[in-house]
Amino acid sequence: MSDSNAVRLEQSPDSIVFQIEQIISKYRPVGLPERRQHDRELLSIPVMVQPLDDELVPCGPIFPAVTRDICGGGMGIMSTHAIESSYVALEIRVDDGLLQLVGRVQHSTPLGILYLTGVRFVINWDVAYN
Repeated sequence: MSDSNAVRLEQSPDSIVFQIEQIISKYRPVGLPERRQHDRELLSIPVMVQPLDDELVPCGPIFPAVTRDICGGGMGIMSTHAIESSYVALEIRVDDGLLQLVGRVQHSTPLGILYLTGVRFVINWDVAYN
């Protein structure tokens, strides 16, 4: 990437998955099993969202959202913003700081005055940069 404004992450992919699993275990509600690669947990926690373009450069204002569900592969977020960008940077406050993630936007669906956005985490950073 040539743009100096592009998002850079400090955590490794393994660290991100580990921290997401810790968040899930801390707030785990009783739920039904999921048929996905990672078990999805219904979980409402605050998250800050930064829209990113295809080069992972910020392309819109940062705004707050709340997770609807989360798993090792992605999350559903609820917000008052439709997300039209290809990617988002996400920040979740954890006990010892901030967890920073990048995800590919799968959909942004209107639900009344809110939007449900599905985000798949970009674990293989080369996919995001190519």
